[in-house]
Amino acid sequence: MGNFYRYYFSRLKNLTVILGLSLYLGGCGASQANRVCFKTKCFQVELAAPSETQTQGLMFREHLPPNEGMLFLFAKEARYGFWMKNTYIPLDIIWIDQNKKVVFIKENARPCQQDDCLIMRPPAKARYALEVNAGAAKDTGLDIGDQLEFFIK
Repeated sequence: MGNFYRYYFSRLKNLTVILGLSLYLGGCGASQANRVCFKTKCFQVELAAPSETQTQGLMFREHLPPNEGMLFLFAKEARYGFWMKNTYIPLDIIWIDQNKKVVFIKENARPCQQDDCLIMRPPAKARYALEVNAGAAKDTGLDIGDQLEFFIK
């Protein structure tokens, strides 16, 4: 009977390891961050849906890790304005239409610590806006008309 239990527990241990690995590699055990991807580049993004998060955006942040950003989700297409008041890091702001195509890119938007900051608006309507570190749009070769993919949970 001792051999039976050793065999049974050995198989059970192997099955547990295999099951755990498949869940991890399949995404159930791994963090499935929200992502925005274009060409061969993806950014993990925080979502800013209509709320206080959207109003604050990346204000007061002292650091934004590479390959991360904030995706603003608007209820409808419009020419949404952004400003850099109380934003400490330079950003690229990418406006995206309802078909997930880039309609405008403001590269290297600079921090503004004054009371009267410039409001930047795209020339076309957008449904989404993506804020990433300054230089990211150029580094990835992103251009107006490029198609993006969203992976939102």
